[in-house]
Amino acid sequence: SPYPKSELSSIEDIVKYRGIGYKIGHLYTQLGFNSSSGVAVDTHCFRIPNRLKWFKTKTAKDTRAKLESIFAQDEWTQVNIVIVGFGQTICKAKKPLCDVCPINHLCIADENFMKKTEKKKRSRKSSLVRRGRSLLYPEPRRTSAVDFNLHLNPLVITL
Repeated sequence: SPYPKSELSSIEDIVKYRGIGYKIGHLYTQLGFNSSSGVAVDTHCFRIPNRLKWFKTKTAKDTRAKLESIFAQDEWTQVNIVIVGFGQTICKAKKPLCDVCPINHLCIADENFMKKTEKKKRSRKSSLVRRGRSLLYPEPRRTSAVDFNLHLNPLVITL
């Protein structure tokens, strides 16, 4: 490696390199040095806490500060993993799978997601009936990789 290991051990040193931001810097320190320098905030870590109304932020920097104030430092490495997995599989940006969400009964997000989903399902079914197609829909897959209840459920209850 052209860079000495000690040179890249702090987040401040890592983000000096062009193309490296705080998200990658925090992930690098977590994976490379088993160090918790901060929460790596990507689109899921920004969108989901705001959707669940844990807080309202406008930037990834503000979101990182809020997440770091909510979670203990020894949990920071897991926050990104859990929220990203949850956002990729269940709480998707355009079509959240509210009907299979493990925290649906605790969700304080906009109830419009469920209403919009139901309305689209009804209109889609009626158009399929008019066209004479099958109404069989595959069941959404549940993921065992995301243990959302274990890590974040207590937070939702306390907020």
